[in-house]
Amino acid sequence: AFDSISHVKLLSIFQSIGINNKSYKLFKSYLQNRKQQVQIGDTLSNELTITNRVPQGTVLSPILYIIYVAELGNLNIHGKLFSYADDTALIISETNWEKAYQYAESDMCIINEWFFKHNLRLNPNKTKFITFTQDKRTQPIISEIKIHKLCCIAKNKNDSCILIKKIDNIKYLGVVFDQYMKWDIQIKNLIIKMRKLNHFYINAKKVLDKSMLRMVYFAMTQSILQYGITAWGGLGIVAYNKLQTAQKSIIKIILNKPITYPSNELFKEMNVFNIKQLFYRNALYFTYKLNLINFKHTSHTTRRNNNKLIIPTLKTLKSSRYFAKVGLELLNNNIPSNILNCNSYTKYKHLIKIWLSNLQE
Repeated sequence: AFDSISHVKLLSIFQSIGINNKSYKLFKSYLQNRKQQVQIGDTLSNELTITNRVPQGTVLSPILYIIYVAELGNLNIHGKLFSYADDTALIISETNWEKAYQYAESDMCIINEWFFKHNLRLNPNKTKFITFTQDKRTQPIISEIKIHKLCCIAKNKNDSCILIKKIDNIKYLGVVFDQYMKWDIQIKNLIIKMRKLNHFYINAKKVLDKSMLRMVYFAMTQSILQYGITAWGGLGIVAYNKLQTAQKSIIKIILNKPITYPSNELFKEMNVFNIKQLFYRNALYFTYKLNLINFKHTSHTTRRNNNKLIIPTLKTLKSSRYFAKVGLELLNNNIPSNILNCNSYTKYKHLIKIWLSNLQE
């Protein structure tokens, strides 16, 4: 995608968003009249002027790309687009599969047409779609989505259409989603990553002391564990135990503890959070940041005060583990009022960490 950006179109976008005069000339000189050569052994190719692509290896390149594709968010489509750098997801939500399929086709047609006009190409090998349902009974019988090039005014010309294949799970931004919104594959991948680290820690503890190993743990283990945990962290007890077993295995190696060493003592000695505490922490942080802490007044007297938080009503067990509901229920029933009424996010995070540190399984 970065190689397909047209300098001419990018410069015209700069003008349309108000980048003019000296700033515009600066970007123009940065992009235009760039030349490139290729050397293989002692052979050097002729210089060629680059008319497309943003220079690679600079902090500016991703920003230029984001500016270039920002108009995608203004397209008149039914679904919602979510983008991170050059990864884009289209989400369609409807009351029945027939409507969802029709909107998916029409939206993808509009998006593909926009790509064509902006010198970008949709890669069918990397573009897939997935249908989310609660169980197998409600999964639709749809195997592909057809994208008509330039909306194929004569739709019987299907030979040039792009076919997007259906898959039952997809990895998006490092998190694996499956068609039933279960996290089995995500958890399996995490456990494999964790187990691969065991040998590393066995060797690392020969040259590093425990304080250094703890720093390495945060960088190489906890960072993996907590990535995307707000999405997948509302797990059942079986999945939690599997992950925590892999986590404890690493900590026991670092602290040189036997297999039977008590879990609570292990985490206290290492001074780190277990999986559930990491999920609670992130759920509570996001609940605060998303401004979901809204009160409703209750007439009856409670032990704490007359204010209770508004908690969404969710019907299924899976949705009851949604991070916002978990966070609000913790705030409503478990967390002291001095944290609940905290006005400073920095102080709130500090108090949450202290509270979680004292939380027993």
